[in-house]
Amino acid sequence: MDVSLDIDITGRHGRALEGAAYFCIAEALTNAAKHARGPVILRVTDRAGSLIFSVTDSGPGFDPGQAVGGAGLQNMGDRVDMLGGAVSVSSRPGSPTTIRGTIPVQVAASSLSGAPLL
Repeated sequence: MDVSLDIDITGRHGRALEGAAYFCIAEALTNAAKHARGPVILRVTDRAGSLIFSVTDSGPGFDPGQAVGGAGLQNMGDRVDMLGGAVSVSSRPGSPTTIRGTIPVQVAASSLSGAPLL
């Protein structure tokens, strides 16, 4: 799979935050490998007090309201929600799919700095 990287971060952000972001990115890349079969763009940045990541594929798209299958999207949302963030899915049939997550850096660092990774 061809993956373009666009990474612009200022430093490390703690185990809980980095672990959640890593899990979500890995899950989104796995979904792209299963369904897209084309180039993927991975972006990670930290802006305005949040770590923001997105994975955009070149696949056939789907209707998120009609998605049936595994628990991947739910698991991503749960992990990021635990840190005060959110995950969104942007897709429709015939268009690329983007999984985007935003995790507040300060909330994640202060509330779960010693928490075990899930």
